[in-house]
Amino acid sequence: MVRTLLLAVAAAAVAAGCSKEAAVEGPPTATGGDEVAILRSFPASPSGEIRTETKAVLRDAKAWAVTWALASAHLAPLPRAPAVDFAKEMVAVAALGEKPTAGWSVQIVGARMAEGRLRILYAVHEPSAAEAAAKVVTRPWHAVVLPASDLPVEWVVYTPPARPAKR
Repeated sequence: MVRTLLLAVAAAAVAAGCSKEAAVEGPPTATGGDEVAILRSFPASPSGEIRTETKAVLRDAKAWAVTWALASAHLAPLPRAPAVDFAKEMVAVAALGEKPTAGWSVQIVGARMAEGRLRILYAVHEPSAAEAAAKVVTRPWHAVVLPASDLPVEWVVYTPPARPAKR
């Protein structure tokens, strides 16, 4: 009961402290513009309590602490959120929500400034029918630290360019 209440309060706090914008399936040109450095990257994880698909930019310490607590809820003791200087930095978080098997992953692979927007590029791996995947609920997520920006955010699914066929 207390854990459920904590998760509900945490979800509300995250919603209040971050910007969420819809993902855009972008053409290859959507990755154009100037590269924005990823300052730090946290290891991607298949576990946690971020139960719904989320793409968020966190611009304050409270939202980051709550999101980190949700993402790390499967760990005991709960680790403290890594330090972020929100005067100069912000955190981008991508989570896939609940998935029915192992083998899912998400990774923020880059950020670009283009057309007055911050484009955050992320890749999703979905297990293929040919892959053996354990029937276990997973909640993949990944977070990175970027330089602070007030630009509107656009999330773009990144698909690497096709490799030329071998001859």
